[in-house]
Amino acid sequence: MTIERKIHIKTVARGRKRISEVSDKNPKIKLHPNRKKELMAFAIVFDLWLEQGKVSDLSEISEITRLSRFMVSKIMKYRLLETQIQKDFFTQI
Repeated sequence: MTIERKIHIKTVARGRKRISEVSDKNPKIKLHPNRKKELMAFAIVFDLWLEQGKVSDLSEISEITRLSRFMVSKIMKYRLLETQIQKDFFTQI
């Protein structure tokens, strides 16, 4: 009898190896609803800073907040969503 399975060998602390099964499913990463609200709130604040001239661009926001430029631009993409979707972030339980 032979058993065939896909496994993943991962190196962890101090060179130890950890074996885990590889699932065929690709689960989507789901953020906690409060995390979505928090990111949307940051996007609104950053947008206000840009409108009011407190900062000149996203790189200045990343310097002030000590977030990476990638994370700042990822947060700002929330402002590109439709208005109704933005409102739904705050009305979720």
